Amino acid sequence: MNGTTQMEKGIVPQLETTEQIIDEIQNIHLLSESKVSQQTIGSNESLQCILETSQHVLDTDDGAEDENENLTQTRETFYKDAQQYWQTVPATVDGMLGGFSNINFTDIRGSQDFLKEIFKMKPSPNKNIALDCGAGIGRVSKHLLIPIFNTVDIVEQDEHFANSVKEYVGNSAKLGTIFNEGLQEFHPKSARYDVIWCQWVLGHLTNDDFVEFFERCGKALSKHGIIIVKENVTSTENVDIDDVDSSVTRPLGMMKALLAQSGLRIVKMVRQHNFPSGIFPVYMFALRPTKRNL
Repeated sequence: MNGTTQMEKGIVPQLETTEQIIDEIQNIHLLSESKVSQQTIGSNESLQCILETSQHVLDTDDGAEDENENLTQTRETFYKDAQQYWQTVPATVDGMLGGFSNINFTDIRGSQDFLKEIFKMKPSPNKNIALDCGAGIGRVSKHLLIPIFNTVDIVEQDEHFANSVKEYVGNSAKLGTIFNEGLQEFHPKSARYDVIWCQWVLGHLTNDDFVEFFERCGKALSKHGIIIVKENVTSTENVDIDDVDSSVTRPLGMMKALLAQSGLRIVKMVRQHNFPSGIFPVYMFALRPTKRNL
């Protein structure tokens, strides 16, 4: 988004449908949340070296070159530490869920219900090809996506997990390409996917890589395609930093703001129910490009 909508400029667009009116109101709301989230980022100085990259360094600053190098090194450390952590995690459902394998059934059921609502939308996505992002051993692919779609591609940066997918999923003809790389480097094929599913992985992306990844995902959607995000959010306005697995959990407002910055609009948002108390709230977002891919 360019930071200013037509309505904010005082130019009232010709909105022909209820959906367009809702989208325009939503975009204004997201811009407001974006301003709040920027303040949140600024108040968490410890995050700036982790979540913000050298794009925010002023070239005119005498110390810009040194600061640029430091930020780049910090970004590399952020990803390297996460990679090293996941190398110690067993390739099991319990490993994928951080010791909470007991929520697997509830999680999948909630996702199934959400997808059912998505397929009731007009226009609804096709059921040809899906992409499972940060798939681990393929837990979501096996229990959610493969029963629905003709083909499911997987992207997973941990080599051991990627190599375990076929064993865990089983001999499924629906299992497509397994991409062994991180989302910060992954470039999906243009106009290929009907549904792109991202769950419990975005906390491992810096803000800039988050936005750039979803910009690429928007271009990777087929006609009527949709992106689904299922992620933890904090229950406060602050970002939670996990030094153990080198990840962050963002507040809901920041998540919405970053998605809007990526050129995506929220068409449906639901909170996951029946998870244990004491864990982060989990939300599901259905997203489409602001510039409609219809």
